[in-house]
Amino acid sequence: MGSVEKKIDFYQYLWQMNAIGDREYSIIRERQLSDDEISTRIKTAANLITIYRQQWDALEQADLNRHFSDDLLDKLSTTTCQRFKIIPYDLDKSGKLKVACVNPLLNAMRKVVSREIPAFKIEYCLADKETVLRLLKVYYRDISHIIDKAQEASGESAFLSGDSAGLDTLIDQIVIDGYERHATDIHLVFQGDILFYRLRLNNCFFPMIKLPNPISMVLKNRLLIRSGCAFNRLNNVRDAAVEIPYKDTCIPVRVSYVPTPDGYSIVLRIIRPSYLSFNKDDFLPEQWSDFIFQMKYNRGLVLITGPVGSGKTTIYYSSMQYLASERMKIISLEDPVESNVHGAFQVDLGKTRLTFSDTMKVILRQDPDIVMIGEVRTEEEIKSVSAAKLSGNMVFTTLHALTPWDTLIKLRRLGYPEEQLLNQSVTILTVRLVPIICSDCAEVYQPTAEEMRQLEVLNLQSDVKSFKKAVGCEVCQYSGYVAMKPFYDVLTVDASHMTKLMDNWNSLRQDSHLHGPINHMRSFLMGLMKKGDIDLKTLFGFLIE
Repeated sequence: MGSVEKKIDFYQYLWQMNAIGDREYSIIRERQLSDDEISTRIKTAANLITIYRQQWDALEQADLNRHFSDDLLDKLSTTTCQRFKIIPYDLDKSGKLKVACVNPLLNAMRKVVSREIPAFKIEYCLADKETVLRLLKVYYRDISHIIDKAQEASGESAFLSGDSAGLDTLIDQIVIDGYERHATDIHLVFQGDILFYRLRLNNCFFPMIKLPNPISMVLKNRLLIRSGCAFNRLNNVRDAAVEIPYKDTCIPVRVSYVPTPDGYSIVLRIIRPSYLSFNKDDFLPEQWSDFIFQMKYNRGLVLITGPVGSGKTTIYYSSMQYLASERMKIISLEDPVESNVHGAFQVDLGKTRLTFSDTMKVILRQDPDIVMIGEVRTEEEIKSVSAAKLSGNMVFTTLHALTPWDTLIKLRRLGYPEEQLLNQSVTILTVRLVPIICSDCAEVYQPTAEEMRQLEVLNLQSDVKSFKKAVGCEVCQYSGYVAMKPFYDVLTVDASHMTKLMDNWNSLRQDSHLHGPINHMRSFLMGLMKKGDIDLKTLFGFLIE
């Protein structure tokens, strides 16, 4: 949390209370009129202006520079908040609920709020109108058509008739809601007795949208069946894929389902056309030429590494598309196939009815130039990768790892043969997605004492002279961030250097060659920081371990 919001001035208070109109507000503010001058100008009794002044003095300014919990936001209905331009923002230990208001003294608003939450003692606080309107568009956005369809699907007649069409429409509407708001993921969760979904955009969560509890199981089952899951496996952990009709095209969606003791979690990853191609300009010139060289001529192991949501899938499919255009035979093992690439042979592991190793034996007889594997996670898979490499194929795969030394440690831990590592090169492509703050709404920011201390720990306190923070506006869907800028770094560890690393395995972190991508990412982030493209939250998120 940053600094506490400054109280709105008396001129703005009069305007928000509708005591003056837009034109008078502009003139009074520009001329900085006294209370008596205001009274004369708007032809209102001086004692009335005095009463307004006393009200303004007595009102507490709402501190909206904070995180808003879903439980707190759920205290008041969307209709009430939008009608009166109010937001519940704090609940103290005594049980007093603070509500931010454009007009805290409005009697009609107070009556409605008291009826909705009679158990709470309410404190009505003054808030900046523009800020409240911006937050309403984030936390109380209009998704009435989705709620209406969910209510319809939960009705008794829908259950009795097995209304799959109604559930399909609801699923489509939820995905389209995420697609049109440029979300990367949609989280559909049933926990305890609460069913809700929420969007993730540029690494930020939108508030949760509650849906009727009765449809929790039928909605989950219908979504998994549409994704190609067998009816007798609807309660198993699953990765699948589905296409959602949208205008004159379809939205590809990856579906990840995990059952929990009190419900389930489903994550829908929206696959956009832009995910299937990389931009040369996102690479440094030497990195781009190195990457293309490795794709064309490397007969070793190429690993795309990064945490969840870092862009590994994007670079995987982009690379597949590029290699397919080079007249190479590519066979890709995926679970599931998230997007079809023309010219590549893509195998859905969930539909082969073979083990991973048996599938690998089959495809190696297909005379591939390049074997691509969506992700390696198990000892069986890593041994199959080793076997494919020994057959003379270039092997291209993804691995969840943060750093080059984590990547090598994970390879060995999963059972990749040491003698093979010592006699081949390993190319590690480090990928990240960096949230870029929206220039239309970003504000100058003064770091806290703790943030300045962290900059000193990172030895960056003298590198940046001014700071900005994300705020949120219509341009950025009120997330504060307008895009995700990719960072790529290509590092090749040849056989001779791998031998040196094996001799000093317990001190991999100290190897200067392996530190290359991390040092490059630090420079990349500082360049963005100096241009005002990222905030401290993003900088610390990437650099603090």
